[in-house]
Amino acid sequence: IIGSFALLGTRTNQRTIIVTFRIACIVVVSVLIVETLSTKTYEDIFSPADYFRNTRGLEQLSFDGSKLFQNSVKIPGRFSFNIADHRTSSVFVEQVSLANFSGVLLIYLTSMFRAIRVSDRVLFIFTIALILVTNDSRTMLMFAGVCFVGYFLFPRLHKLFTLAVMPLVLIGGYLVYMISPDATGDDLDGRVVLTVHKMMELDFASV
Repeated sequence: IIGSFALLGTRTNQRTIIVTFRIACIVVVSVLIVETLSTKTYEDIFSPADYFRNTRGLEQLSFDGSKLFQNSVKIPGRFSFNIADHRTSSVFVEQVSLANFSGVLLIYLTSMFRAIRVSDRVLFIFTIALILVTNDSRTMLMFAGVCFVGYFLFPRLHKLFTLAVMPLVLIGGYLVYMISPDATGDDLDGRVVLTVHKMMELDFASV
């Protein structure tokens, strides 16, 4: 993925990049609309459960005959906008990848907002919003807030600040760990603390 983006960014002109993102966005949002309005049609076309069984060896749990990937089924008590009856996946057939795609679109929109036409802005904003309200990704909701503020803030920061971003993220993670070292569960604190625990288990070569 990193290699593909590097090649796309260095070997093509701006117009090609804009068209590439436009086409990708149209494909993703079109399938997402079908998935949201007619889940049965989406299941019949993509059959995510079969895909993951055949490619990853993950046997599908029984969900009343659903052909969705089991991780997309809503977990009771988990944050949700309740727009779709499951966590959407679109062409990716897996919900985390769709959430990550919204993150890519957020970065693109933040960087290219002034360079793209109004129709593209509407397309990308609509796609991002639809992903966020149907995919129920808390991380990408927070990231959307960061990008919104960042659109106005980032141009004012010195370019060397980018070198400090990852150290600041790591420091923030360790601060959460210090405040709530016993946090567990599928929430922000629990995920951060689990990540810090895993990082502390790494040996020097792994780091």
